[in-house]
Amino acid sequence: MVPLPEIGFITAAYNQFLSLFPAPLQGLVSLIVLIALAVGFIKLIRYHWLFILVLIIFVPLLIPVFRSFFLGIWQFALFLWSKAAIFLKGIKVNNSLRY
Repeated sequence: MVPLPEIGFITAAYNQFLSLFPAPLQGLVSLIVLIALAVGFIKLIRYHWLFILVLIIFVPLLIPVFRSFFLGIWQFALFLWSKAAIFLKGIKVNNSLRY
């Protein structure tokens, strides 16, 4: 079995990148990166689904590699979501508008 990817290096690099932005915008940047990651993943699957399927069928040894790769992406997406959740909790809804 392929060992799980080390997510610590990626999160440390991302936190260093995030420190370039002011604190109130860090959650928004995380949300934008999370959306871009999801859109990129959907485009990857949509345009290359046949190639990925052929790889999985003909090369069974790649299944653990794909599993660890997507688990790493999933862990990073959860990390981004935790950063974006801090930003989303700070948004106040204006309830003064009445119809």
